[in-house]
Amino acid sequence: MTLLSNFTFCLFCTLIITGCGTKNLEDAVEDGAQKLNGIAIQNIISGSKVTASGYGQKAEILFHENHKLSATNTSKDTDTGNWKIDDDQLCMRFYQWGEKQTLCYLVYESNNDFLLFNNKGMQLYSFTLLEKGSTNFEEGISHTSSKTNANNSADEAIKDAHQPEKITITPKTTEDVQFIVRQTAQNCPGCNLAKARLAGQVLIGANLEGANLAEADLSNTVLRRANLRGANLYKTNLQDANLMGADLTGANLTEAVLTGALTQGAIGYTQ
Repeated sequence: MTLLSNFTFCLFCTLIITGCGTKNLEDAVEDGAQKLNGIAIQNIISGSKVTASGYGQKAEILFHENHKLSATNTSKDTDTGNWKIDDDQLCMRFYQWGEKQTLCYLVYESNNDFLLFNNKGMQLYSFTLLEKGSTNFEEGISHTSSKTNANNSADEAIKDAHQPEKITITPKTTEDVQFIVRQTAQNCPGCNLAKARLAGQVLIGANLEGANLAEADLSNTVLRRANLRGANLYKTNLQDANLMGADLTGANLTEAVLTGALTQGAIGYTQ
């Protein structure tokens, strides 16, 4: 995630957590952050250039008025994509970053910055305006009409984008896309982390209850005391992982690779 893999970048997974200077939604609201509706987000974003920050990474993103995206991160990696407003959320889809998934965020304004949260109330990014677009949408029009028009434009653009604009992707970009996945995995109950590359990560006490980790690489990962209740670990590589004290109650371990794994004290696991 150079920022956005679960933007899983998480955009900097190069543009899909804990302990990275972010705050949860309740804290932000207590500090005066105000939620923006779809029209407000559209007014701010359309035609604007922002600096997106998250997980110690930054990228500049241009939100074109035709619902196209173009972005460059601090490593000079670039990407393009589409954006739209859906149900009062800002949704983005990059052609290379974020595993080409459409990811949506709640947007809150705080001290002239814009904070992006996932639906679980975790702040993933902050935006700072560099250049404000000139487009303004009437506050009087219904949000439904605005959302429909925005979605139609974005969906049409996605359908027509069989050949994305030429971009420069360095070899490390694929690894960058995994950055947010690795950060998010510390506290991501119910998340879809299928095929995520988390080998060698330290996820002590991680909350991954009900998460989809099918075919993920968790080899040599420290999952001591992790909450994996009900997690989907189908064909997950847990070779040499540390699962001591982890809660595996109800987890699907079908065809999971557990060679060399430390399972002493693991709850709900029988060899």
